[in-house]
Order: sequence, then structure tokens, then C-alpha cells
Amino acid sequence: MGSTWAPVGQTPVLGKTGKRFGANVMATVSNKGELYFTCYTGSFTAPVFLAHLKRLVGHLDRKIHLIVDGHPVRRRVSVRGRLAERTDAFEMHFLPGYSPELNPVELLNGDLEHHVVQANPANGASSHLRRRQNQPKAVQALFGKAEVRYAAA
Repeated sequence: MGSTWAPVGQTPVLGKTGKRFGANVMATVSNKGELYFTCYTGSFTAPVFLAHLKRLVGHLDRKIHLIVDGHPVRRRVSVRGRLAERTDAFEMHFLPGYSPELNPVELLNGDLEHHVVQANPANGASSHLRRRQNQPKAVQALFGKAEVRYAAA
């Protein structure tokens, strides 16, 4: 929030450009330094989540253990049903409610916000995340806090 001046007794008013921008990003990280992400427009929905999972299966040749927050999309019957059909590929583990400190992706979000704040988030987010994909040590560092030290399988 910015500040400005105004004559004594009047509330300062800041003009707005009316232009809103942002980036919707879904990311998957591993303690081995892997990073997979999807940039999308609109709301986070079951089809967006399932498309991301389908891409993960295409990249990885092992069972994927998803440690996720309790977002309602991840709890939908359609999502649980699709995952139940693919128990060979996915297993979902839910974090306790209101515990972002246990989620390494929240640390990635902080890194993303820190480095992309001055750029156009829509383009800057994907560029920054592509850079991070090539920096596995930086991704592994997300698991440095005791709360998110998951053992490598």
C-alpha cells in the first residue's frame, strides 16, 4: 500500500490504473530437486488439477506421493475417483488444516513472489520457474526447514 499527501483535514486518495494482473501457478516439487509446474488462467478447478497430474505421469515413471493442502478441489469426488482409478500412479497425503509452514510449495511461492514482483507476473512466473527447474539445489533447499524434511524414497 502506498502513501501520498493531501491538504490538512482531507483524506489522501490514490488513483488506480484499473489494470489487474497476476499469475495462477500450480507446482509440484520433490526433495530430490525436481520441479514441475503449470501456469493457468481462471480458477483452480478439478480439471486444472487433473491435467497437472496427467502431465506429471507423463514426466515420471514412478508412483507419485502428493503431499497437498486441503483445498476443496483436491477433496472433490471427481478428483478422488480419478485418483482411486490410478492407485498405481498416485497417492495423496493431506497436510493438516491451516499449516502452510509444512508445505514446501509455499516456500517456492515466496521465492516466486520475491523474484517476480517487478515483472509481469504472467510471463515472469513461468520464466522464473523454468530457471528454478534447472537449479535442483535451489529446489532441494525448500526442504531445508525441519517441518518439511521428507525422506527420499
